[in-house]
Amino acid sequence: GSGAGWRKCAVDSVMIPGSEKFTIVRYGNPHVHGGAPPQKDMNLQVLLDYRCHAPGGKVGSHYPFKFRQCIQWLKDASVPAIVDRFGFESQAEAAFVQKRAKSLHNLGFEGAVMEAQRELKA
Repeated sequence: GSGAGWRKCAVDSVMIPGSEKFTIVRYGNPHVHGGAPPQKDMNLQVLLDYRCHAPGGKVGSHYPFKFRQCIQWLKDASVPAIVDRFGFESQAEAAFVQKRAKSLHNLGFEGAVMEAQRELKA
């Protein structure tokens, strides 16, 4: 379905610092949800942090060529064309993906993540 729940996962990953999943992996689920002090041992999954592997610690707009092509196409396409190409069940789903592609294109990776997180809090 196209409920709001899947949209909240759009920026939640153990590889995206500041997201809930990253924070749970780093500090422990009981701490994140208010029941315990933060764990002291480093969870090895946190080493997946992309900042350790991106030049200067930022992805910015330095995307691989094919990904750049994809977000450019999504940014410029009509919503019905996106539905047709990818088989979304609704135009709302396609419009959501297009919005994220526009953010990635216009704001860079970190800016798009911050924008998405602000929207979730609104």
